[in-house]
Amino acid sequence: MDVHFKLLDGVAIQAYAKQLQNIEQSIQYPLSEAGDHFTIVHGTPYHGFFSAMGKALFILAMHGESVIGSIAAVWKPVTVNNQSYTALYLADLKLSKQYRGKKIIHRMIWFALKKWLTNTNYRGWDFVFFAAMKKAAMKKNNDDVTRSFSGFHLGKLVKVSCTLDIYFCSCKELLSLDNRSPLLPSLHRVACLSQIDSNIRNNSGTKDFKLQSTGKPWQLIHLPIPPGYWSNPLDSYLRHAAHEQSLISESVTLCFSLDSRLTELKRWLIANSIKPGAACSIYSCPNTLFGVSPIDESDFIHLDTSQI
Repeated sequence: MDVHFKLLDGVAIQAYAKQLQNIEQSIQYPLSEAGDHFTIVHGTPYHGFFSAMGKALFILAMHGESVIGSIAAVWKPVTVNNQSYTALYLADLKLSKQYRGKKIIHRMIWFALKKWLTNTNYRGWDFVFFAAMKKAAMKKNNDDVTRSFSGFHLGKLVKVSCTLDIYFCSCKELLSLDNRSPLLPSLHRVACLSQIDSNIRNNSGTKDFKLQSTGKPWQLIHLPIPPGYWSNPLDSYLRHAAHEQSLISESVTLCFSLDSRLTELKRWLIANSIKPGAACSIYSCPNTLFGVSPIDESDFIHLDTSQI
């Protein structure tokens, strides 16, 4: 099979944007126990969502002149246990259906590894991580994109660092929270994998969603502030963010993530009739064979839903 690979920056990737958007329209992501799914639409320019997080490069898998797969790599500034790092965030892995099971992702990763070994421009990161969405009811199973790495021995370097519960709520639900949330455990260590610059975040135009059940756009507003960064307990932040959004529009879905190890907060949300609608596994590996990813030494990990 005549499959070859290209490594491109954000400017060069734009020439392939339409083909990439055609592939992503065919990939559905699980949403809820009710069985709904959504698809992703990256905007114009295609690289905008990724470049907003840091330096971004893209690997394309090509069959002749046709794009059949891709993965994005972002050199992302993060804070882990109050120390600054640069993480290599691997995102947007996709492959046309007819090419799956042919070890193309295997070859794509070997291509990236060779670039890393032979060119210092592709280094400068401390650890790798990526996120894999799955249904909330199946978060203990391997029901995500990591199935693509089956039999791939380098995959043994990658481990699950945590599972994030993903919540979808209305403004009304969060404004109606009627009791005080539990406090975080003392002396907690947080791996914050997202930049913090606002109480709410809107990705419209850079990364949009379409619901399978309705075929219509699904407008998500993200609540990005992580555990340990709230100026007040979680209930105060959620109400404040919902109020801020309600002044703009209430006809949206509010979305936020929470490390599943925060069990007291999870129970508090359930007591307020708020349950996860999906889950996301965070996988990581260090930049050396026998090293340890710094996020694995944290008590909690946070990646805000606007950057998943």
